[in-house]
Amino acid sequence: MRTFQNECVKFFCSPMIWAVTAFFLLLNAVLLYTWELEDGVPAEAYKKAYTYFTEQSSDGMTELEEQYNQVQGVLFDYDEYDG
Repeated sequence: MRTFQNECVKFFCSPMIWAVTAFFLLLNAVLLYTWELEDGVPAEAYKKAYTYFTEQSSDGMTELEEQYNQVQGVLFDYDEYDG
């Protein structure tokens, strides 16, 4: 057990391990900052949707809920027959 502890101390105290870890963390941060998700939805789309839904009257929201339920029903029926 003492040998294992000594090897762990040597491994984690090695400056090369910390340098490699810092390099990959920095690389990860740079890539996250520079690359935009291609499949993601931009924030402007969320803002437009939020604005649209908050401006709807209760009748408009009821109509949207009915349309949503119709779509869910179609998808549910499709899943039943697909399976």
